[in-house]
Amino acid sequence: MKSTSKMFKALLGGVILLLGFALVGHVEAAGTWSLTGSMSTARTDYQATLLSDGRVLVTGGHNGDIALASAEIFSDQPQNKDECKKNGWQGLTRADGTPFKNHGDCIQYVNTGK
Repeated sequence: MKSTSKMFKALLGGVILLLGFALVGHVEAAGTWSLTGSMSTARTDYQATLLSDGRVLVTGGHNGDIALASAEIFSDQPQNKDECKKNGWQGLTRADGTPFKNHGDCIQYVNTGK
């Protein structure tokens, strides 16, 4: 497991995950960023740990002057069909880090794991 504190980076199979305040994004190609979602709680000075299954555990930190004693899990893999809708599939990947071709490809992955 790899971890980093402060505002940004955890490496996901060649993809850089940028955690900045409440927005979460990753690099798809050189010079290209995709928004992948929002953290439930905006936080700075947190600890981010890359888990063996590719998810990222984000713990602690601060929201303004308030110290946080909470944690969130980030995953760029879809957990349900709704995450694939409204171009959501564009910011998601398969477990191996490969991107989806389209909305239907994302839905198929949710249904079959392939």
